[in-house]
Amino acid sequence: SSDPVGPGGRGLGGEASFRIIAGEATTGEISASANGQGGQGLAGGDANGGNANIQGSLEGTATIAQVFLNATGVASASAIGTGGAGTGGVSSLSAAGVDITITGEANLDSSGTGGSSASGDGGVGTGGSSLIGILDVAQGGLQVDGNVSVTSNGAGGVANGTGQTGGAGQGGIASGVSQQGSAVQLASAQFNAAGIGGNGPIGGSGTGGTSSITASDPNSAFV
Repeated sequence: SSDPVGPGGRGLGGEASFRIIAGEATTGEISASANGQGGQGLAGGDANGGNANIQGSLEGTATIAQVFLNATGVASASAIGTGGAGTGGVSSLSAAGVDITITGEANLDSSGTGGSSASGDGGVGTGGSSLIGILDVAQGGLQVDGNVSVTSNGAGGVANGTGQTGGAGQGGIASGVSQQGSAVQLASAQFNAAGIGGNGPIGGSGTGGTSSITASDPNSAFV
């Protein structure tokens, strides 16, 4: 039989990065994914996102058409027992020490999604950290001419069994930072760190995380 008989394996995201070190770079779309996906099994597999990032140093400059950074954790479903737990990793775009211009959109996602269960409770989903701006103590500049989406949601898995409870959803961190006298300019932006409880005969709890925009000193700007 091809039906799974053991627990699903844990899926762990690695690291996907683009670095700007001195010099100049001009490129089209940058898509970096460090997702974790739980394996199928009789019991759901857990998943943890990794680290997807863009960073630089030594006063480099970059012009990029658009950016997609993903470090999600998506757990698998469970036939028995609780669904797998999904935990987001870290997606970050830092212009500390460099000047970055993105002529289109930028999307960062480090959401975590719990697995569903046929007979038990839904799995827990926990958001990771999605960060954009000047993320280290070096002056830089970031301009995004398109829309920016910074997401770190946690979504609990669905519980399908009688009397069972949907998984808890815990939002993570979605943050924008400017510091060291730097300027961050975004044409439009959404920062989301929602906690979404899973559906079920008893609904799961949902707890929001932290969404924030910070200019940490008088000479820095985040607009």
